[in-house]
Amino acid sequence: MIDSEEKLIEYIRKGEYENQDFKFAINDSKKIAISLSAFSNTSGGRLLIGVKDNGRISGVRSEEEKHMVEGAADLYCSPRPEIQFMVVYTSDNKEVLIAEIAESHSKPIKAITPDGSWKAYIRMGDENALANVLHLKNWERAAALKGSERPSHFTDSDLKILKQISEQSTWTINSLVKKTGLARRQALNVLGNFLHWDLIELVRIDSEFKIRMKAD
Repeated sequence: MIDSEEKLIEYIRKGEYENQDFKFAINDSKKIAISLSAFSNTSGGRLLIGVKDNGRISGVRSEEEKHMVEGAADLYCSPRPEIQFMVVYTSDNKEVLIAEIAESHSKPIKAITPDGSWKAYIRMGDENALANVLHLKNWERAAALKGSERPSHFTDSDLKILKQISEQSTWTINSLVKKTGLARRQALNVLGNFLHWDLIELVRIDSEFKIRMKAD
């Protein structure tokens, strides 16, 4: 965490990216819950509240904003994400609230959507994106395989699927699952293992997540 205006300015100069977002103010706890979910499910991050999109410090009433963020975490996230707060006072008497969201060790952290359903989000660049079925399967398999290392030998079926993935640059999840010839649940379990072992990765292309081999 930071405790000085100088460090705040250093953060602002980095702009918005996977681990940082600017918020002029918190006007909707349900919307901010999506950001909490996304940071928690990726690699953590921070909200600079009282900073405009262009990096200008506008300031906020930090106690009110903290209340809104805590309400988002308590009421609209499940399980509750881990958040730490810090207030930075600028030389012109403005307050900036910094909320540091830790990466969750029990993913996924879900947020409630406007239609009342619970969904998990991730950070992609400076945006929040809805996690897809393979993200969810990856987290499920990561919990099941906790502490296990990549095997030294793969089954014939695993090798066949890996070879299939390598035969073109990217695959949609549905097309690859169909190509494997396996039942969908079984195929997703295999792909979840591959993600856990860093053999494949999900990339976002034209607003859609696709699978590709991970470079060594």
